[in-house]
Amino acid sequence: DNGADAAKARAARKPLTEEERQERLRAMQQDAEVHDDHRKKRIKVAEEKLAATAQKESVSTRDDADEAKFQSKLNADIFMGSATTVEDRLTQNKHYRQRAVGDNEGFL
Repeated sequence: DNGADAAKARAARKPLTEEERQERLRAMQQDAEVHDDHRKKRIKVAEEKLAATAQKESVSTRDDADEAKFQSKLNADIFMGSATTVEDRLTQNKHYRQRAVGDNEGFL
């Protein structure tokens, strides 16, 4: 039960002949080749997935950059291209900033 039987079996086993050794070596080499092929396939699939993900991210990053440029240009056109001053804009939007006209406590 403590491995004594396995030790006896190993001790009782006769050594391999040269033919048996060569056959086992060939089998191990074939198993190694199969294992390497599977590993290469897994790596190739993973690299393809990674490339596809990177391509999607680059497209979305490009779209985000285009959107940022558009918004920046829009903000510059609207706010910088206007002849109104900050004071004029505040005066024009006074009714949005107050709850009740003439009530000093009505500011937000």
